[in-house]
Amino acid sequence: MEENQHKRKVKKGSHGWRGGRPQLDDAMRRTNRINVPVNEEEKSLIRGKATAYRMSGAFFLRELGLGHRMRRPLPAINIQAYRELGRMAANLNQLVTVLNRGREVGITPEFAQQLFDLLQSTRRALLGVEGSDWQNQQGTEL
Repeated sequence: MEENQHKRKVKKGSHGWRGGRPQLDDAMRRTNRINVPVNEEEKSLIRGKATAYRMSGAFFLRELGLGHRMRRPLPAINIQAYRELGRMAANLNQLVTVLNRGREVGITPEFAQQLFDLLQSTRRALLGVEGSDWQNQQGTEL
């Protein structure tokens, strides 16, 4: 744990490792609060924007306050289409696996690759990301 002070501490109980979420180091814990008075209209606007970004109000304000990059919120239809295209890409992947085993399925491997590329570029367009941003998003499922 000395190598990286930002690792989480895990306490041992009488039966080995304790279940649940590991404790954060004291430096990583968020124990301080900033209270900002707002009226009902402002509170409603902040909550509405946070909801559009699919964040809690506190997380939304923290991200903005720390200057983190905020992409425009995605319309719900884009998220739905993104998921459906993901399922189609998975089916296409199974098809390519069958092709690679030498079985004929009615399309060429080249055509399957073109379909896959088209699916991926459409998914990127739905997210509103460019090539390098797409690489960073790959681990994040919506």
